[in-house]
Amino acid sequence: GVDPTIAEWKNDPNNPNFETLRDVKSFTLDEELVLPLMYMNDDGSMLRPPPVRKCWYYVKVRPGLKEFFAKVAPLFEMHIYTMATRAYALQIAKIVDPTGELFGDRILSRDENGSLTTKSLAKLFPTDQSMVVVIDDRGDVWNWCPNLIKVVPYNFFVGVGDINSNFLPKQSTGMLQLGRKTRQKSQESQELLTDIMDNEKKLQEKIDKEVKRQEEKLNHQLATAEEPPANESKEELTKKLEYSASLEVQQQNRPLAKLQKHLHDQKLLVDDDDELYYLMGTLSNIHKTYYDMLSQQNEPEPNLMEIIPSLKQKVFQNCYFVFSGLIPLGTDIQRSDIVIWTSTFGATSTPDIDYLTTHLITKNPSTYKARLAKKFNPQIKIVHPDWIFECLVNWKKVDEKPYTLIVDSPISDEELQNFQTQLQKRQEYLEETQEQQHMLTSQENLNLFAAGTSWLNNDDDEDIPDTASDDDEDDDHDDESDDENNSEGIDRKRSIEDNHDDTSQKKTKAEPSQDGPVQHKGEGDDNEDSDSQLEEELMDMLDD
Repeated sequence: GVDPTIAEWKNDPNNPNFETLRDVKSFTLDEELVLPLMYMNDDGSMLRPPPVRKCWYYVKVRPGLKEFFAKVAPLFEMHIYTMATRAYALQIAKIVDPTGELFGDRILSRDENGSLTTKSLAKLFPTDQSMVVVIDDRGDVWNWCPNLIKVVPYNFFVGVGDINSNFLPKQSTGMLQLGRKTRQKSQESQELLTDIMDNEKKLQEKIDKEVKRQEEKLNHQLATAEEPPANESKEELTKKLEYSASLEVQQQNRPLAKLQKHLHDQKLLVDDDDELYYLMGTLSNIHKTYYDMLSQQNEPEPNLMEIIPSLKQKVFQNCYFVFSGLIPLGTDIQRSDIVIWTSTFGATSTPDIDYLTTHLITKNPSTYKARLAKKFNPQIKIVHPDWIFECLVNWKKVDEKPYTLIVDSPISDEELQNFQTQLQKRQEYLEETQEQQHMLTSQENLNLFAAGTSWLNNDDDEDIPDTASDDDEDDDHDDESDDENNSEGIDRKRSIEDNHDDTSQKKTKAEPSQDGPVQHKGEGDDNEDSDSQLEEELMDMLDD
């Protein structure tokens, strides 16, 4: 965080947050300014030195980090990959790895990343990612790659958000902000949680307002400039504006001080996170699984891109979730982080309760869906979100009983009957849609031979779209030679001819791979004889 309140509390032994701030580290960096055109040449270089404005950063190390490194460092080579600036990343590395023994110079920041919104393993390991594990509190920036272990964000400085998240895609507020153990907190703490979320929302609104003001000012400068500098894209400038605005808003509004007023003499900052203790066990298990498989004779080389998903999928296997009061209204739930996250662990989520639903996830047992679940199917488990998080950090399905919520007032019989009627209509519509789709697919297959067999002529192969690939894949094959196209065409035809043969015979011809062309035998005149014979045999089959 950059809230000056942190420094004041850290130096005040009488402050209720003093003890939890003892190990907070701080450093200062020159703030990255978005420079007006008066400071820049036409080529984007510096015309004159800009005003220097320093910013103090305060860092709280996640509990258990020392033990985590002691356990994991002997098993893995560790890298830092961050969307923060390189200067910021180096300062963080000094805090968590003062001797440089853990990370060395293996640090990749947004300055080298090449993208403001995504991370890529290819930047670190361009040829092979089969032994790589990714640990991040954002899954979307990795496109939820199979190597990913997503962790719950560490929000020690509550209500201020992550200053480096301005360079990442926006996330809607929701379930992931709850964290774990929220069900054990008092009503006063629940009210505080609501205040924290409201506070972050108001801060973001102020940041957006400040960014808009700065953008209008910058656009005016660019419009009046004879030749605007071209060293940065508009997206980069906007992200820098957002970052600068987030620092300024946090420094001026002092969100921590405002939240502390709700608690009087009670501490606002709680240091009870235990995520890393679970994570070190998970990583040890993955490491052991990999090398156990590697030691087996006559087995293919193990791949963490397969091992990690296979371990995850067992957790919520055969679980069907419905979330209530946790995902913002109007959100496509299939794009929600918590839905994507649980799906990587084997769960299936739907917006509404149906015959397959096994769990209703909610904080409030009085929601309509919770009351409906209780009446519709007493076997549906109505649980607090903490159950989800406990399963995710343990990588196993824990007992639901400690997390079960009591529903005092299920819906009425009349409401249940109305729901069942609507559910039946939905089921019928779904079945009808699936049947129509099946019929369309069958019709397309029949139309394959409707125009005769002239399409089998090898001379026209290059004009035939590959039905097994999407349109966007066509461009990938534009540079292939005619010989390769001919060979691929022959392979597709022979697969039709050999449908009645043994499986091993079907695979005697190699198929082209994305890595490069494949050499094929039997080109030239043999192709014409093969095609003629193939057409005769195919016609005989159709006549039969």
